[in-house]
Amino acid sequence: MTKPLKRHSFIVEFSKDHHYGLLLVWKIRQGLQKNIEPARMVNYVNFSSEEELLPHFEEEEKYLLPLLAETDDLRKRVEAEHAQLRKLLSACANDKVAPLNDLANDLEAHIRFEERIFFPHLEKNIDFDNIDLKEIIIKHDRNKPDTKWVDKFWEK
Repeated sequence: MTKPLKRHSFIVEFSKDHHYGLLLVWKIRQGLQKNIEPARMVNYVNFSSEEELLPHFEEEEKYLLPLLAETDDLRKRVEAEHAQLRKLLSACANDKVAPLNDLANDLEAHIRFEERIFFPHLEKNIDFDNIDLKEIIIKHDRNKPDTKWVDKFWEK
């Protein structure tokens, strides 16, 4: 059994958000597997992207990416993947149903990359203990939006 990853407290909230991103992936895949009407899934993806995903991307771009040089290859990869995911989310927002599977696959791959490669890279290259993080510690409760959503297509 692998040991749970120990993250710096500054990165923990970003890492917790990834759990909800993976839940979105699971919900999309459940809907596709159950042949749920695509419009129902797209409505949820649009809601979830506004409530969870896009704010998460913005916070990573505001607080994490600037800690690395603009020339850092992993920073560039995060920026490129965020742009690709935004493009897929935009396609969903415009009622183009086709990218649901692509969105699920790309989002999962992105989250796995950040958890396994990007966050360890940050922790290796940034001395968080010597940065004043008091004003930018992120505290989320990204699970609350689901309590607002009635159509739980993934359960049916």
